[in-house]
Amino acid sequence: MGQASVFGFPPVVTAADVVGWNAADEFHRYELSLGGVLSVAPVPGGEHAKIASQLMFWLADSISPRTLVRQNVGIWVTSQGRVGYRVPDLVVVRDDDADESNLNGDLVRLAVEIASESTEATDLGAKVTEYALAGVERYWTVTRGPQPRVTRRVLQDDGTYRAEKDYPLAWMLAQTDATAMLWPDH
Repeated sequence: MGQASVFGFPPVVTAADVVGWNAADEFHRYELSLGGVLSVAPVPGGEHAKIASQLMFWLADSISPRTLVRQNVGIWVTSQGRVGYRVPDLVVVRDDDADESNLNGDLVRLAVEIASESTEATDLGAKVTEYALAGVERYWTVTRGPQPRVTRRVLQDDGTYRAEKDYPLAWMLAQTDATAMLWPDH
């Protein structure tokens, strides 16, 4: 780890450092962007946790038995020799990969971020690019407010996301089959 900085972090933070801190600290979530920016946030609670739970149960009720919905799963993000690490609010993974706590993005069928005032710019900006670079098949963002909305994105052959229509969260949760929302082209 080397020399400590004023705040107790090493002068250069690596993705491996971030993975270790996430494993050791149950009260904070650590992420590292491809640009080397360290983000430290308290573990989400309140409205954020409520939305995550609603989506988790809704997804779990109707996805394939060989697919699982998970929380606290990290995604390695790499590009041009740089390594980042992100922890979405929810992921959908194949059952074969479900025991892993840190995954390559191409093993993640869906990543979901629930944006807050402090994370919205990153969730709707850098993470769109980073999850696409990582090969995450689908990326949904939930914007909070009086009427939360979900924007769905699907990875294209050129390695970028195409944003699909956004939906009111309440309407989505009222749908009885999440499969049609996840994979409308199947």
